[in-house]
Formats: sequence, structure tokens, C-alpha cells
Amino acid sequence: MQEEHDDIINICNITRLEVAALSWQLLLPDLEKIRSRYFTLKHSAFPFWARIWPAAKALGIYLVENFQVIDNKSVLEVGGGLGIPSIVASGFASEVICTDLYPEGLWICKKNAELNGIGNVSIRVFDWNIDEMPDTDVIIGSDISYDPSQYKRLEKLLRIWVDAGKTIVLSMPQRLQSVPFVVAIESLIRDRREYTIIDDEREVIVSVFRL
Repeated sequence: MQEEHDDIINICNITRLEVAALSWQLLLPDLEKIRSRYFTLKHSAFPFWARIWPAAKALGIYLVENFQVIDNKSVLEVGGGLGIPSIVASGFASEVICTDLYPEGLWICKKNAELNGIGNVSIRVFDWNIDEMPDTDVIIGSDISYDPSQYKRLEKLLRIWVDAGKTIVLSMPQRLQSVPFVVAIESLIRDRREYTIIDDEREVIVSVFRL
């Protein structure tokens, strides 16, 4: 497993990422190489964890602009992928736990934390359907509502987390298929913002909700 993760690191490029007024040097997968490698080894389509999605960038911007939401608090990122929001949150939070179903992106997140001298980010493989939730003050997630089959389960979890006193910040691109989910959680929303993110030379409007 260690060798497999190191092999992924070897097909990453160092890129500077800017979010609001902050920037980091990050290892990011070469998309063509990761696509070829993943198909060869996994016999599957391009993995979602391997790129930075507009929702992750928008969530990062929101966290910088509203840093008081996470300032000196413990933060859990669910569905983290490469963990870009976790890297952003680390500059304000006391502790950040980046989680995902797939360890490959988490391994890159760990390396990026090390590359930037960040000591308060840890990683954990986590399935919200079966695993025990780490106890943190704030829960963040970018585009975790992309699968309509998970809407009811996710809505139930959000209500449980809110009832437990957690602050939740979610980002999602504006999609027609997501409208029923947003309507279902409407009563939980305390703040909402919209961000226009440039992704591959196209504009993507992303909504960010604080519950």
C-alpha cells in the first residue's frame, strides 16, 4: 500500500494554488497520467478524488472570508478528496481531520500538509454510512451531494449533526438535480453565498451553505 501511494506521488506536479489572499505550493495529480494509471490498475473511470473541483475552491474562499466559523476550532472534512478545504482550514482551525472513502487523495493531502509545514492536519479513511463520526466542532464538505441516491441519508446525517450542536459548511455547484436536496435542508440553512469559479475556462456557480 505504501508503494502504491508513493507511486501516485511520483505522478504529481507541484503547482501553486491561490484561494482568496492565501497561496500554497501543492502536489497535484497529472490528470492524464492518473487517468491512464487508474484505468490500468482499477479498470475504472477517472477517479473523482484526483482533481480540484469548483466546489472545493468555493468552500476554501468561504472559509477564508468567514474564518471566524472555524477559528481555533476542530474541523472535520467529509468527502475530502485531495483535501484542499482542509489545507485552507488549517490556517485558522486548531485541528483538521480530512476524510474520504479513498486513501489515494488523502495521501496527497498529507504530503501537501508536510510540503507547506502544516502540522495540524490528519487524514482518515471514513465512510459516513458505517464509521463512527470523529468529534469535532465544525464539519465541512464540498460537493458531497452529487449522488441523488444519497440525498435522504445525507439529509438525515445533517440533521443529526446539527442537533448535536455542530456547525456545518457545505458547497455544491448549482445543478437541477440538487434542487430537491437543497429544499429538504432549507430549514437548517443559516447563511448562504454564491461564488463564480473559473474551471477549465468555464464559469461554474457554486452555492455555499452554513447550517
